[in-house]
Amino acid sequence: MISINWRKPVILAALHLSGSKIPRYLKEIERVSQFSQAETVEYQHAKLERLLMHAYENVPYYHRILPEAGVISGGEVRLEHFSNIPVMTKDIIRKEGKNLYSTDCINREPYGNTSGGSTGEPVWFIQDQEYTEWNIATTIYFNQVLGKQIGEKEVKLWGSDRDIIEGTIGIKNKIRNFIYNRKFINSFKLTSQQLENIVYHLDTYRPSVVWSYVTSSFELANYLNRNGRTLLHPPDAFIVTAGVLSEPVRAYLEETFRTRVYNQYGSREVGPIACECRKQEGLHIFDFLQYIEVPEADSTGAGEVIVTNLRNFSMPLIRYRIGDTARLKPAPCSCGRESHMLESITGRTTDHFVLEDGTKISGGYFSHLLVFKTWVKKFQILQKGYSLIHCKIVVEGEINHPEIKDIEAKIQLMMGDSCTVLFDFVEEIEPSESGKYRYVICEVPETE
Repeated sequence: MISINWRKPVILAALHLSGSKIPRYLKEIERVSQFSQAETVEYQHAKLERLLMHAYENVPYYHRILPEAGVISGGEVRLEHFSNIPVMTKDIIRKEGKNLYSTDCINREPYGNTSGGSTGEPVWFIQDQEYTEWNIATTIYFNQVLGKQIGEKEVKLWGSDRDIIEGTIGIKNKIRNFIYNRKFINSFKLTSQQLENIVYHLDTYRPSVVWSYVTSSFELANYLNRNGRTLLHPPDAFIVTAGVLSEPVRAYLEETFRTRVYNQYGSREVGPIACECRKQEGLHIFDFLQYIEVPEADSTGAGEVIVTNLRNFSMPLIRYRIGDTARLKPAPCSCGRESHMLESITGRTTDHFVLEDGTKISGGYFSHLLVFKTWVKKFQILQKGYSLIHCKIVVEGEINHPEIKDIEAKIQLMMGDSCTVLFDFVEEIEPSESGKYRYVICEVPETE
């Protein structure tokens, strides 16, 4: 039986009638996606100039900072000095407060939001209607790139209680979710009962696409494999976000779910940043929405991500240190789109362990020591000091003591023979307040 997607024309008609700019933005996104890289750079420079002049004229903080950086001189924007702008940090946002708001923000339908708080230090900022509509248009676009049209069924396995509440409660949101044909399922705490509930909904609702945190997908895959189960109706795609998707984990998820798994990258502060296409050769940066820098890459090519959002004029975030590390990819994707690319997201800055001499070690090394152990149901590895690692483990069945010794030896191989490795076998490991579950956490202060 062929299913007719009546929702798409209804949604597009409703957007036009409401005066929404989403359809217009979507057309611009589709146009820009066909640009050569030289055309993309020219387009981004024009957007940066507009944003910087607005910030200078309307935002007290940037009125002071941009001339000091040489970016505004003689009433003109000097992009050649762009890298002189001090990196925006959460501490600056807290200190400057309303000095970062545009004087005309009240006319832009502003609303408040906070960062996810995965580092334990959420910050308050404002966004606006134009920013929101650009984000929605972007989400529609990369869904289309992966083959999912507006109105086709989708399920979101979301981990944040705030997102679940804001996404589902209230008549207006319930009608919107019905029209868009999407369901939210809370994956904040994945008990066996909740995992069974997720399997039931995926089997009966039969979504075209599933959105999920990386960790929620991994927990679901583990549950299916432990119980000898499979999804009766695999979706066309799993889009995973809010975590590092390593290639071994991707392969495991794709084998378990019997579908393709695509990596998406974004944040509360700036919205969608990049997403894989069907080629899975890296993440296409949304150049029409973000300007991305990785200015201090290490010998592996990984460095801190610095983001300038091109569409939030109520509170411009210019050269914002988002707290993630990534690798840029110099070559374009073979799909034909010449957008800038990220080769991979390597983690949060706090997902890297650090030696006393300042050397940083990717958290992926440590998580892979435990991630596929059959007796490990869940784990979290914390660096408490330069020579102290604490491994929390929820056990499935019997503890494998020889493997414990092997894990300890491989941790000491990286951290040094004097490193103490503590193993704590616990009943449960709770997610962070934002709902995200992190496998590796460095608690060593930078000044230690």
